[in-house]
Amino acid sequence: MNRTTKKRKTILTATVVAVGLYLPAAAGAADLTIPLPNNEKIELKQVCVGAGGDLFAGKRFTLGDPAGGFKESPTAITLGGAFPGKNGDDWCFYMGRTEVTVGQYEAVMGGDTQKEKERQLPMRNISWHEVQLFIDRLNTWVYANALDKVPQYMNGGYGCFRLPTEEEWEFAARGGSAVSATDFDRRTPFSLAKAAKYEWFSGPKSSHNKVRRAGVLKANPLGLNDMLGNVAEMTISLYRVEYYQGRIGGFVARGGHYLTDRKHLRASARSEQPFYRWNEKEQKMEPNRQQTLGLRLVLSSVIYPERSVAKKMEEEWKNYRATAGAKSPAAVSIAPTQTRVDVEFDDAGKHLVRLRDGLKNGNMSSDEMTRELGFIEASIAKTRQIREQAEKDSARAWVLFASERAYQVHHQTLRKLATLDKLIEIATVNEDTKALAQYKKTVSEVKQEIQKNLDVYADVLKQLAKIRAPAVEAALQQRNLSLKEQQAEEQRRLLPVIARHLESLRKTQRTDTVLWKKELTTKQPQ
Repeated sequence: MNRTTKKRKTILTATVVAVGLYLPAAAGAADLTIPLPNNEKIELKQVCVGAGGDLFAGKRFTLGDPAGGFKESPTAITLGGAFPGKNGDDWCFYMGRTEVTVGQYEAVMGGDTQKEKERQLPMRNISWHEVQLFIDRLNTWVYANALDKVPQYMNGGYGCFRLPTEEEWEFAARGGSAVSATDFDRRTPFSLAKAAKYEWFSGPKSSHNKVRRAGVLKANPLGLNDMLGNVAEMTISLYRVEYYQGRIGGFVARGGHYLTDRKHLRASARSEQPFYRWNEKEQKMEPNRQQTLGLRLVLSSVIYPERSVAKKMEEEWKNYRATAGAKSPAAVSIAPTQTRVDVEFDDAGKHLVRLRDGLKNGNMSSDEMTRELGFIEASIAKTRQIREQAEKDSARAWVLFASERAYQVHHQTLRKLATLDKLIEIATVNEDTKALAQYKKTVSEVKQEIQKNLDVYADVLKQLAKIRAPAVEAALQQRNLSLKEQQAEEQRRLLPVIARHLESLRKTQRTDTVLWKKELTTKQPQ
């Protein structure tokens, strides 16, 4: 361990001790309890990501499941924590052991539900904006009345209640770092045959299609109750089909509920929820409230509680991106094509090993085999997407290069040489030998430049010929639109000539710069 790492661990360990961060308690017990008015309380479990204690440490895992179709397409992300774990060797956040209950909500917002069983039901039929108001009032009350119970990351980094991101939610729903990599990738952290012991779902073997008291059934491996059933749960994330890219819609709700069929329970379940929805009966827009939708809280903190942290992270950034961070999804997204392909092959290889071992040992169900094959297919599909995108990018670059070289040949021949020919004619008539010599020298230089551009043009077409035709055709169309917008008509009229030259090269596997020059320097029809 080097001096810097040892120093950082000492600082983080001191922070843990000084501010009283809660360490994991026994299964089923709360790791952290925050008191509320009216003798209510919020119990939370510590969720550690299991990626080390470095400032940039994060756990890379895959969101989604092939069974969820395009809305749950497997997508790699990296998740970090908010507070240092024990001895500063991990990063963690806290998540509510159960959904927020009616009793907890009313303790903060006011209410008069009297029956204890009703107070233990998940709070539901509230809008996302009402939830934000509840969270604001909750934080305000806790800071004023129970600040000593709130974990703190260095000076000023007090914990703050909020909705979870969907990455935090799915990580916790899968069992987080408390389960093996193989179990983490399962659709549920328990066998569906035993689902009734862990989750409330539809039907007479479980919820009887009614919402149930929170925290009654068995908890998942992290000690979290009702993650996949009873009520779906709001997140702070905005909905995108591909999780973190693309069009942005409503907010994301995660998990199933008491009307969800057992076979549809899965940690990857997600849906888009509008902030407001149309009330057909009353013919008006109103906040989106549903009987099957509730919430669960996380307790998190800020990344930069002190300037010293930001400075330290700035110092470590380059080394992080060159080492551990080199294969993070963010870094891979802009990495060379081969690096991105290698990462997808590594992911596919992990699932191939599981499939092989499962078949060898005979302990893999048909559903598990299907799931592993689905992940492999997803990796293959992403590899294909990476290759196709690389082809498109290459085609656009080479078409741009070919277009510029072709125009240089065209322009130098029809403009520069034509002008020089006239100047030579005038110098000859005027018997200006000095000017004549200079013009002839310039003509020679221009012709050499034209030949260089022709040679480069031919080499560029050879590169384009290696790329599949659809990608090149698309690139030519994009270049045509771009030149049209620029009103570069003379250059735009050369694109069909370039396309013909490329087609000839594909067929004959030969370049013909003499013919190509002639066609490029012939005035094209308007």
